[in-house]
Amino acid sequence: WQQVYQDQKFAARMGGGAIRRMLNRKLSMAWEQWQQVCAQMRAEREALERAARKFLNQKMYAAWNMWRSWAEEMRRQQKAMGGAIRRMIYRKLSMAFKRSGSLRLLSLHASSALWVVLSVA
Repeated sequence: WQQVYQDQKFAARMGGGAIRRMLNRKLSMAWEQWQQVCAQMRAEREALERAARKFLNQKMYAAWNMWRSWAEEMRRQQKAMGGAIRRMIYRKLSMAFKRSGSLRLLSLHASSALWVVLSVA
């Protein structure tokens, strides 16, 4: 008898939920519409606020963009300069090896200085 009671209770609860949902369908539809309208209004407000901030801070945005382009150009120039300096050092080193004909002619001090220059560059 307990199992029958549990089954009837479960059926009543499930059926009651479906009936409640059918009765409250319009309320649910209104709630969902309100949520959509609220989300749309929030998105529009945020877009307007972004545009207003950009308009009010126009000079700051211009300075920021100018700094970014300047920093990017400096980065590019440093990379190019580092490559040119490395090529010059390697070219001089190659010429020294070709001229001397052996590694024995390079002093320990000169080779350690070259290593320091290469590691910094």
